[in-house]
Amino acid sequence: DVYKRQVMVISTIAVHQFAHMEQGVLISRSSAALVVTVLSVMNILGRISGGFLGDKFDKRLVSALGMAGASIAVYIFATSDSLTETMVFGVIYGFSWGIRGPMMNSLRGEYFGRSSFGKIIGAASLITTPAAILGPIFAGFMADTMGDYTSGFIVIAIVSGLGSISFLLTRRPQNPPRAESSLGNVI
Repeated sequence: DVYKRQVMVISTIAVHQFAHMEQGVLISRSSAALVVTVLSVMNILGRISGGFLGDKFDKRLVSALGMAGASIAVYIFATSDSLTETMVFGVIYGFSWGIRGPMMNSLRGEYFGRSSFGKIIGAASLITTPAAILGPIFAGFMADTMGDYTSGFIVIAIVSGLGSISFLLTRRPQNPPRAESSLGNVI
């Protein structure tokens, strides 16, 4: 559920960010490209920071903070009307998503082990792929209906915020009980 929300937000922003910056915020294409460049650099810095933070603090908390930061950033983006506000979005969003990235893989490994990692990623893709498709369609529909991306992005920001709460509620799965043979030996 958490990962589904993340992928929906990421794909929605990736698909519609330039259209929103050019048509909604009314900044030039070159300024929009600068925002995306800053976002990408901040994502790298966030990934490096996320790795260090995840080794020192509860990974669920670090993930929740990263997702909450992204939620705030998307709200700023939805309501921005200047290059400055859009740049603030790029800094916060890039860093926040960067922090969250290493945590996802680390949590999967800790919760399910390395031997199940591929199965977990594969099963998750059955959920995340539809979300990655539906998020941009929803935002595009809202933009067509409302005349801009503001409402659609605010809904996406709320979904992201709920994802940060989901991280805090996530618990390590319990190991299944071991079966015993009729002789009392553990199989």
